[in-house]
Amino acid sequence: MAPQLVWTRSVMSASTATPVQERAFALGWTIAPALAVDLPDGEVTLRLAVSSVPQRGTLTGSASGLVLSPSIGYRRLF
Repeated sequence: MAPQLVWTRSVMSASTATPVQERAFALGWTIAPALAVDLPDGEVTLRLAVSSVPQRGTLTGSASGLVLSPSIGYRRLF
């Protein structure tokens, strides 16, 4: 698990008003466990990254931003 600093930009627009923007920095966390399986020619990797950043602002309100990023890869070893 590691800390992360995230910059967010929120924009609200309407057809009769000028757009309103909100920018903020937030401190959150990320964790990315992985598994590698050896094969004769290389390895297959499975990874799941999870990130969480709280959002507190006039436009965003008080919410939690949660991102799940699964991935699978193959690396050929020479």
